[in-house]
Amino acid sequence: MTARLLGRAAFLTAALSLTASSFVHAGEVEKAEHRRLSEDMEKKAQKNIWAGVERSFQELLALQKAGEVLTYEDWLLGAQAARGLGDMAACKDRLTQALTVEANAESQAWLDEINANYVSVTLKSPNKEATATLTIEGMLFATDQRLAVEVAQKTLAETREFSGLLPVGNYTFTDGTLTKAFSVASGGAPINVKLVAEGGEKGSGGGLTWAGPRIDVGGAYTLGLGPNAEGTTAPGAFSGVGARAGVGVELGLSQNFGVALTVGYHNLINPLGEDEVVTDKAGGVTAHLGYGQLSAVLRMSDLWITAGGVFATGVARVQSPTDITIQPGRLYDRRWRGSGCLLVCLLH
Repeated sequence: MTARLLGRAAFLTAALSLTASSFVHAGEVEKAEHRRLSEDMEKKAQKNIWAGVERSFQELLALQKAGEVLTYEDWLLGAQAARGLGDMAACKDRLTQALTVEANAESQAWLDEINANYVSVTLKSPNKEATATLTIEGMLFATDQRLAVEVAQKTLAETREFSGLLPVGNYTFTDGTLTKAFSVASGGAPINVKLVAEGGEKGSGGGLTWAGPRIDVGGAYTLGLGPNAEGTTAPGAFSGVGARAGVGVELGLSQNFGVALTVGYHNLINPLGEDEVVTDKAGGVTAHLGYGQLSAVLRMSDLWITAGGVFATGVARVQSPTDITIQPGRLYDRRWRGSGCLLVCLLH
């Protein structure tokens, strides 16, 4: 019994020793990796290889999540890498972290300079069909300021959004259709600019980005079906082309989407009826319809697409021929109602 207990004690002691040894080993590996990355950052910083410094710094941040503590030098090199890549927001954040680890007059002066010459700016262009551009008035001589503007320009061109620090100056932000100018002043408040039409912001004017009259003119095709019951004296099926005209209003709910409401008139000009309908005499087939249409409008650059439902009501008049059993020459009125779908593509 005693031997068995001693064996278990020895086993537990060995297991605990191995576990403790593995924890120590894992910590040593992380510390060694920390030293390697720090040395790599210093070598690349001396050669101004800021993209390489940034990659190593990102690996250091991953080690920090595992428990490693970054030094003042690590944060400072990370700030220098961000500045070299034009990301002044990250530069400011990392410089602030460095100063929390160690007070340094030179780094504090650098941070004060950033606060005096840069302001937080957020830019957004909702127009997916246009390229957003940013320009600054005058020429920037400081390398970090020029890089910061270039990074903002590239980010806007790729994503239509930018959030970061921009240097003091007068700017123009445009997507080719809408343009807004803004100024960045020393010590100013954060700036938020969104390219929307006046009144387009929610709660600032009805939520409409555009509005205007709408005119629809074009051709139409009408199909009148035959009677459902056999042996009836009602005239048979008819069809034909005609003219269509309508007026309405179009409202933009966003930069690329809106709705349109149209009312108008639809007639029958050239009847194409079957044998039991007179089509070769004036007045053989006539149709006069009023219609209403509620549509969705999608704007895609130069192509505008309208799609929606149509409701029409009116009277179609068919005159019977002389060779069928119903009374010759008699006029039959057929009230016609129907609904359908209209698809119109417009180029502007």
